[in-house]
Amino acid sequence: MVLSVELNEKKIVNIIQIYGPVEGAAEEEVLEFYINLQRELDEAREENETAIIMGDWNSRVGKDQNRGMGCMGRYGEEALNKNGVKMIDFCRRNDLIIGNTMWYQNLEDKYTFVAEERNARSLKGIEEEEEDIQWHWLPKHQNAFAKIKEVISKSPALVLLDPTKKIIIQCDASKNGLGSCMFQKHEDALKLVACSSRTMNDHEKNYSQTDKELLAIYNSTQKFHDFIYRSNVDVQTDHNPIVSIMTKPICKIGSNVYARFGYPQYLVPDNLPFISVKFKDYYKEKDITIQTCTPHHHQSNGLAEKAVNIGKQILR
Repeated sequence: MVLSVELNEKKIVNIIQIYGPVEGAAEEEVLEFYINLQRELDEAREENETAIIMGDWNSRVGKDQNRGMGCMGRYGEEALNKNGVKMIDFCRRNDLIIGNTMWYQNLEDKYTFVAEERNARSLKGIEEEEEDIQWHWLPKHQNAFAKIKEVISKSPALVLLDPTKKIIIQCDASKNGLGSCMFQKHEDALKLVACSSRTMNDHEKNYSQTDKELLAIYNSTQKFHDFIYRSNVDVQTDHNPIVSIMTKPICKIGSNVYARFGYPQYLVPDNLPFISVKFKDYYKEKDITIQTCTPHHHQSNGLAEKAVNIGKQILR
């Protein structure tokens, strides 16, 4: 359909309303559509009149401006299909601009209907035509439902904690997140008991990878405290440096510092772990006098460390 609009005595706009072939349509149907559209466009431009093509092209043109060669902007859709390629070629040959790629649009404004064959969805259509949506229960839905029933009716994905069995915790840390799973062996197979994950806050993202892996272990022990309290637990990690750190006696971790600067005569540290038996024996062996110091008000315990972290954040 072609609609001619006379804006003034010298300006006439011809609007061509179209509906393009759907994705997967026969090649003959697509070819006939573009032949007819080319004829309508040529007729609309016979007297140097402006032509606007409106409607649904059933096309996805992507975001590649180099492919568009000036006929499209950078706000297209992510995907590019065969109809989109044909549409871009048509617009390039006829010096047309794909208007809705020239400005930013919200997601709900990009789609008008649902097409399963191209995995498209229309948030706008769902909101405006919710009452008209019909219930569909297709074979693929039935198959998915049957698979879910099969999974939950067999050996469960999660098992109950057995206090008589050893607990195994697997931890890992990514760039921005922490994850951990707790397992127990049942019939020579590891069964999942619980799992946990969270994102890191801003200052935790600045940790080294070793610190992040240690943070994942600490986070898992906090999350699974009710399970692992007074239990025999194995912690598994894929970060090898942690293994050497954890197997080294904690009282000798500072040996590298002492080897460089010498042993102090008098040391005023925090409480834990400096009041442990191993620490006391170690410092007694090295003839170091240790005097622990605690805040006068227990509510302020840890605030000094927080103040140091805040200062580090300001200096970064």
